[in-house]
Amino acid sequence: QECLINFRRAQRLPNESHVKFSSRLTSSFEYYCNLRNVNDYKSLCELMIADKLFSTLDRETQQHIAI
Repeated sequence: QECLINFRRAQRLPNESHVKFSSRLTSSFEYYCNLRNVNDYKSLCELMIADKLFSTLDRETQQHIAI
């Protein structure tokens, strides 16, 4: 989950070009997908749905599941 949180919270740095920021976002997202074994469109969809579902759970349930 930390990788996903870092990706979602990422912001362009003051002296960072949009191209560099885009590259950093791409690397971060690809790293997250690799960690979660995403290698096709279907598994990406499943991951996004699972992440959204997880984000709607209360904190106690999230900690119990602890992906």
